[in-house]
Amino acid sequence: SRYKLDKDWQKDWCMKEMAELWRASKSRLVSKLNKLPNDEQRLQLKPHNIRSEAEWRTFVLEKTSEKFQERSNKFREIRKNQLPHTCSRKGYARTIDDMNRDSPKPVTWVEAYVKTHLRKNGEPVNLEAAEVIEKLQELAVEKPESGSSTTKDDDDDPLAILFDLDKPGRSLANARGVTSRMLAILRARDDRIARLEEQQSVLKNQMTEVLSILHNKAEKPSVTVTIYYFIINALNPKINSKYKLPKIIKFYICNRFSIFLQSDNTSFTPQNNACNLLDWSGSGKIVAEGRWFSSDPECTVHHVRLGPNAMKVWVDVVKKPGTYLWRPTVQLSTIDEVVGSTVAWPADKVLMRK
Repeated sequence: SRYKLDKDWQKDWCMKEMAELWRASKSRLVSKLNKLPNDEQRLQLKPHNIRSEAEWRTFVLEKTSEKFQERSNKFREIRKNQLPHTCSRKGYARTIDDMNRDSPKPVTWVEAYVKTHLRKNGEPVNLEAAEVIEKLQELAVEKPESGSSTTKDDDDDPLAILFDLDKPGRSLANARGVTSRMLAILRARDDRIARLEEQQSVLKNQMTEVLSILHNKAEKPSVTVTIYYFIINALNPKINSKYKLPKIIKFYICNRFSIFLQSDNTSFTPQNNACNLLDWSGSGKIVAEGRWFSSDPECTVHHVRLGPNAMKVWVDVVKKPGTYLWRPTVQLSTIDEVVGSTVAWPADKVLMRK
């Protein structure tokens, strides 16, 4: 294929463009047909992509009939009443975007309409446009608070009051297919994003402050573990309701401070955390010796949440090589492969040594 259209929105956009081009080509063809004096010359105008003479004859008869001519003249009169704009190929959206860049405050619909219906010399495109611009400016003076910006949809906007031509469910001056409900959804989305960004900034500052306290307090290796578990308990709402931070904050602190503890081997001593790992299959044999690290369900082992009824332990010595891990990964499957690192183990299969 000539174009690669993987996404649904790409296919929709491409089909809409094809439909626009097809309608435009058909309109030009109908204009040529109506200029010819007789059916003989019209039949000779058949495009090469239409192979059937009968289909082309039917098309010519339909587009040159009196019924079609009446309908065509009706819509031609409607188009004459429309006010031409000076956006050229740039369109309203890009013109308004350029105006917003040069303006310290959001551009209103009145300002956008006036800008797009004036020539380069500052004169209106025609007399009808001059009258509309004058009425809009009068309404803007009478109701200065009603001049909503182009980012909002306001029924009291002077443009909506003057024209009052909105179709049911449609929004004036917001391009084809845009409804008031769509604009409301977009506004709600933008407001939610702004609130989430503000909340993220606050939480980020809180995390930075907590981690700073952790690193400042944990200067002595003998108190690193005590400080770590004190912070975790303080952040647990069941224990201390003063700290009601989201779980992601607690998870982040566990993960970051676990890395800090791993780099400080002096904090792990046989007197404090020594333990034996029993065979998780139920044989009761000691498969390895290590050091207890954490029982917090929120901390991670090999990027996986520890969860309940489990312990995070540091493996020092293997007693039974070839023993399969309780939670194997793609890279790690036996106890031999995790010596010198942490591993998840069932809580009832970890025996603390005195």
